[in-house]
Amino acid sequence: MISVLYGTDEFRISEKIKSIRASLSSDDLGGINNTFLNASESNFGELLLTAAVVPFMSERRLVVGRDFIKSFSSGSTSSTATNGLKIKSEDVIQSLSDLPNSTVLVLQEGDLNSRNPLLQRLKKISEVENFSKLRHVELVSWIKERTKFYGGHIENSAAVLMANYIGFDLRTVDSEITKLVLYKNPEMIEESDVVNLVSYTGQQNIFKVVDTCIGKKVMEAIRSSANLVQSGESPFGIVRLLERQIRLLIRAKILSSKKISKTEMSKRLSLVGYPLQKTLEQEKLLTLKELKIMHGLIVASDLRVKKGQMDETASLQTLIVEIGSV
Repeated sequence: MISVLYGTDEFRISEKIKSIRASLSSDDLGGINNTFLNASESNFGELLLTAAVVPFMSERRLVVGRDFIKSFSSGSTSSTATNGLKIKSEDVIQSLSDLPNSTVLVLQEGDLNSRNPLLQRLKKISEVENFSKLRHVELVSWIKERTKFYGGHIENSAAVLMANYIGFDLRTVDSEITKLVLYKNPEMIEESDVVNLVSYTGQQNIFKVVDTCIGKKVMEAIRSSANLVQSGESPFGIVRLLERQIRLLIRAKILSSKKISKTEMSKRLSLVGYPLQKTLEQEKLLTLKELKIMHGLIVASDLRVKKGQMDETASLQTLIVEIGSV
C-alpha cells in the first residue's frame, strides 16, 4: 500500500498519518516496524531500500518519507539515489511497484507543483490526497466534526465564531476544541463558551491595544493591556500577540501595495471575519516604514527583558509608549 499525502494543511496530513499508524498498532512491537525518513537527511535510494525490508515479527511495516517527491522538480525527471547517482522517476515507480505487500509506504509532502513528474506517475500506483487549506465554510464544518470526534457538541454559531476568531490554524483550533469539550461535556458548546474560554479571543483585545497606540491614546492602551493581564494573559504573551499583529500588518501593507484582492489576502494571511477586517482597517492607518519601526521596538523590548534591564510588565508598558510615539 502506497499513500501520497501532500498540501499546505500540515495538521490534517499529520492526523492522517496518525490514523494510518493506529490502524497498524496491534502489530507495532513498540514501533520497531515504523521508520521515518526525511529527504534532508536521506536520499531516494535509502528510502526505497528501507521500504523493501520485510517487517520483524509482524504482518505490516510502516515507512514514512518526507519531501522526497519534491526532489523531482517540475522540470526534472530524476533525483539523487545512493552514492550520488541519479535515479529516474520511471525507475522509482518500478521499485515502488515491486515493494512487498507488507510495506505501508506514506510519502508526505508540503505544497507540490501539480506538474511534478513523479507525482503524476504516482497517481497510477498509489492513493493520492491533496490537503489544501480549508475554505471558511469547510473550516466551520471541520470544527463541528472535530468536536464530535472528541465526544462533544457545538452550536453552528459557536463554530462560526471559533473560525472567525482563530482562523485556519487547525492545531490551535483543535487544542481549543478539546478544552471546550472537557469543560462542557455533555452539554452543547455555545457562543458564550467560545467568548469566555477560547484564549485566542484575546486577539481581539490586542486590536484595541494596537488601535489606541495608533491613535496616540497611550494611557488607554496601557489600561487595555492591563485588562489582558488581569484576564490571565502574561506580559510576554501580550508582546507576542502585538508582534504577530504588527507582522500581519506589514504583510497586509505589502499585499495591498500590489493590489491583491481581499479574498486573496484572506488566504495569504490566514485570516477571516473580524480579524481580517480589523487588520485591513489598521493597515490603512500606517506606513510600511512606521510598521517596521514598531517591529524594531518589539525586538528591542525583548532584549531589555533578556538582559535583565526591565521586568516584563515595565518593558511592555515602555513598548506601548514607544509604539504610540511612532
